[in-house]
Amino acid sequence: MNDFYSLDSILEEMIFARKDKPMAYKRYSKLLISGRHEPVVDFTMKSMIMCFLPNGVPEEELIFRDPSAVSSFFLNLCRDYPWIVGRELTHADATRRYRMALIMRSLFSLKKSLPTINVCKELFAEPVAPIWRSFLALMSDPEPDVRIVCLQTVEVLLKTQIDEQIVSDLIASLSKRLRDVERLIRCESTLVVDHCHRLEAIVDRNLMRHFVARIGDQSLDVRKRALVGVSNVFHTIHRKYHKTEQYFFYKLSTACLLRYTITDIEEEKAFIEMIFVINLLDTKSGSAVKMANLLELICLCDDCGVQSISQVFRNQFKLRTLFAKLIYCTERHHFNTSIVKANHKVYKSLEKAFDYIDGSDDVLKNFHLLLKDYDKQGLDELKCVFETKTALDCRQSVAAIEKLFECQHNSVPNEPLIALKDEIMCRLGVGLMDTNAISELFGLMDAWSGQYSQRLASFVVILSKCYSHYFADHSVICDELL
Repeated sequence: MNDFYSLDSILEEMIFARKDKPMAYKRYSKLLISGRHEPVVDFTMKSMIMCFLPNGVPEEELIFRDPSAVSSFFLNLCRDYPWIVGRELTHADATRRYRMALIMRSLFSLKKSLPTINVCKELFAEPVAPIWRSFLALMSDPEPDVRIVCLQTVEVLLKTQIDEQIVSDLIASLSKRLRDVERLIRCESTLVVDHCHRLEAIVDRNLMRHFVARIGDQSLDVRKRALVGVSNVFHTIHRKYHKTEQYFFYKLSTACLLRYTITDIEEEKAFIEMIFVINLLDTKSGSAVKMANLLELICLCDDCGVQSISQVFRNQFKLRTLFAKLIYCTERHHFNTSIVKANHKVYKSLEKAFDYIDGSDDVLKNFHLLLKDYDKQGLDELKCVFETKTALDCRQSVAAIEKLFECQHNSVPNEPLIALKDEIMCRLGVGLMDTNAISELFGLMDAWSGQYSQRLASFVVILSKCYSHYFADHSVICDELL
């Protein structure tokens, strides 16, 4: 009995030394076989976890004064009494399993603050390897709270462990939890993948297959978490590793695009669009990187993926602008075999977009018309006009066009001139350019005089470049204006 009451002093002696303090181990073993091992083990575990309690415990009440003491004692315990840890990990009482999971999470986390301590690596080696396997089995514990703690432990280990087999075991367990029946577990699993930032884990095919599948999860919370995770992981690949793993790229993009075509929730659609704009188009990189990303996506996607890209295209002005640059690029590099293939896919994706043109989508109608009447002498630069359609943006676009074609004049803008700009941009914006509209514009030239007719003549020249087939009957006048 006296031995039991001096258990705290026994534990203190067992912390760092095994051989030079044999009496402590002998007394501890005696307590374990005395028929009272349950309270002994319980006291041992409580003493260990007190060191990691968030609210803290008065130092005089602590047996283990610092984390390094706990880790040393724990490893000694695993070597000399492995059945204790193994029994706690498989105990019938869920609170005991939960406590053991918390202890292991805390111990495995020491690698970050104490680089010389690698408890996980020690457990992975024989003869204590069964403890590691018991921990992996705990990932499938029937209690959700236990599984969540284990997932948090996996997150720590994926950030700190470099052993290939350890990482492989963790990825396999994490893949299973991505398919967990509990919504909270699936959500936590996507969070672990999101926070991982390890390429060897991120691009594992089995893990990625289940990770991107969460984009189509039945739970809205999981889908949101998955979309955030997918966005962050994809950005990590490009930013940190400067490469695109094609399999992940394909799984990510097709999963996002599939969800985009299915969901009716505008918030989800907007987030998927954001993934393409921020990550796929990589707004902090140059046009070459953006185009390479989009070309790769288009080339990898099947017909369903291309159709989904078309849907994103219809809603994202930034994507339209990039498509305009792609058209410019593919038209001028037709000698490159890969560009020819990409060119075919670009037009194919755009044609699919035009199959679903909304009658009220003036911008898209203009893009289509402009694509059909592509002018290699400078029409590609005009595509920036179709990115926006507000009155203010129209005026800014007109100014950009004037500068592009060196149609600058010294006249001071006034209300009639602004009205003229709006009139022309309105006609250009709603795709109403026809022979009647052209005749009306020439009528305006006759009705207005001086600087306005000069400026209007500049616009007519620009329009004739955009819609040359509508100016066939006025070619003589256009030549005179030039």
